[in-house]
Amino acid sequence: MKSIEKIMITFLCFNNIKRFTFVATLFMLSLQFSYAQKLPGKWNCSKETLLEMGLGYTRMKGKCNFNKNGTFTLVIKGRSLLGHKGYPLRSMYVKVKGRYVLDGIHITSTIEDKDIKASVESGMEDPEFNPEIRKAENSTTWDFASTWYDREQLVCKVQEQTIKEKILTLWIWNKLPVTSDNENCLNIGNFIHLSK
Repeated sequence: MKSIEKIMITFLCFNNIKRFTFVATLFMLSLQFSYAQKLPGKWNCSKETLLEMGLGYTRMKGKCNFNKNGTFTLVIKGRSLLGHKGYPLRSMYVKVKGRYVLDGIHITSTIEDKDIKASVESGMEDPEFNPEIRKAENSTTWDFASTWYDREQLVCKVQEQTIKEKILTLWIWNKLPVTSDNENCLNIGNFIHLSK
């Protein structure tokens, strides 16, 4: 009789474990389904997310478009506040194409270096093509303008490389948690905050 009771208790415990596992699996699938439904679409990057990149551009806007096929596109535009008559307004444009996989409430992404297009414009006119500088009789004016232009072009190239490194640091995710404050907000890890 005791062995039958033990078998019944074991059977009931086994059924409870199966039920718990089944309910937990349904819960995880519902979470995965809800984020899988919510993630695709166009999202705006928060100012905090853009400033986290530390690029020195205060006038930045960013949009991230997640597609249902597992690809995403990130576009960031920015302008520096340093523009004045003696120092032109620098602008930047970044376009990134990547892939993502959503696994429950975690996201993993991949971005190839070749899929990051970064362009930084100094806002300066090339002295070779500036008629005012070309008319100047004083060659030191042209030399100064030419040296300054070359230096700014080099700074722009360095910034383009820095932007690529920041993108690869912040936008490649390895099982980062996806959380939501409300239906119009989405957080990926601690630094990526998106809103509709």
